[in-house]
Amino acid sequence: MLRNSVFLMILIGSLTSFCTGGVLSIGLSLLQLQDTTGETSATLNVVNLIAIGIAGLCLGNVLARYQGFIIGFYSQIVCAGLLSFLLFINNPVLILLVFFLLALLIGADNPNNNSALNQLVPDPKQKASMFAFYTSCCQFFVIISPLLIYFIIAHLGHEMAIAFVVFIYLLNASLWFRINSIQQINRVKEPSKRPTQRAYGVGFRCLWRISALRFLTINRILNNFLYTGSIVLLPLVLASITSDNIKFTAIQNSIFALLALGFVVNGFVSSYYLRKSPSLIRFFVWGAPAFAIIAISSVLYLDFTKYSLYIMGFLLGIGQFYFRVSGITIGQAVTPSENLAEVILVGDASVRIITALFSIVLLYAANFFSFSILYKICISIGFCAPLFILQGLSIYLKGLAIKKSVA
Repeated sequence: MLRNSVFLMILIGSLTSFCTGGVLSIGLSLLQLQDTTGETSATLNVVNLIAIGIAGLCLGNVLARYQGFIIGFYSQIVCAGLLSFLLFINNPVLILLVFFLLALLIGADNPNNNSALNQLVPDPKQKASMFAFYTSCCQFFVIISPLLIYFIIAHLGHEMAIAFVVFIYLLNASLWFRINSIQQINRVKEPSKRPTQRAYGVGFRCLWRISALRFLTINRILNNFLYTGSIVLLPLVLASITSDNIKFTAIQNSIFALLALGFVVNGFVSSYYLRKSPSLIRFFVWGAPAFAIIAISSVLYLDFTKYSLYIMGFLLGIGQFYFRVSGITIGQAVTPSENLAEVILVGDASVRIITALFSIVLLYAANFFSFSILYKICISIGFCAPLFILQGLSIYLKGLAIKKSVA
């Protein structure tokens, strides 16, 4: 019975990942239909970042009190309802508002699934392998989501694509009722004795007072400028090289699929070597900006051709794995363990909101500068990023050396 519960929880998480990718793919394509310049589609990426940042700041206490069945079931129902509104509205502002609300819910949904799976796997020895399998399944659905959504849009239209994702949301909601042990993952707590405002204060103080953590956050912000900048500008680039919505959606969703594929491929290869030699993290630090710079440079060199954008997507996926793993690994090494949750909450929200502000500036600058200049600005920012993580890297490597000598 427990094995069935774990399997269903993995399926729930995988379908959540599918819906997340599907919602973004539909939104970008739908908004390009409203505005063929790509500006409104590009704005969706900014709205997404702002919503996820706000979710990190505002929904932490909700997640702590109602995690499990309540959030898992009702968020799927609400998402299905919100997405259904798109069948009846054509106003770009209202469409963006719907996707803002969807992104808020998604910001709570993913950590809720992780927490539920963690409770279903009590044996610490099984957690690592189970979460590795869970992550692989989720990434697989992230790869196929944009491709399947494109196929539905191209052959059946946006309405059927929306209806299909609504069906997946409702199916996901029903899975929470399938096994009793999943329904019992339903914690309703009194508000934490540590107020949310105090948690924010602790997190900000750690970010400000611990220099290695402060510089790591700057590194994350600069790398986010590099990676997010290239994605935010993508709808504008695609609108300039495509003649209709179907071609726009085909290229865009192929890039998203290749990005996810690059992440997965590099994850399998690099994780294997990192387990054997944790000190290889030093190469991840440099690999994160390096692959993004190579990706953007290939697009500039090949003059924004379709295939150069495919290359960029795959290379960005490879670099994103280095970026994510190096940030998580070094972040845990330079953060006091008793304040880790507060630092993650504040750090993630701060990085996303600052990145969203940068994206707004970038989109505004696109009215005055060419794509080549804007991408070169992103590249120049990326060159600076590794310099700010060196102190944290040194602390992590010293910790490895101490553990090795003790062993």
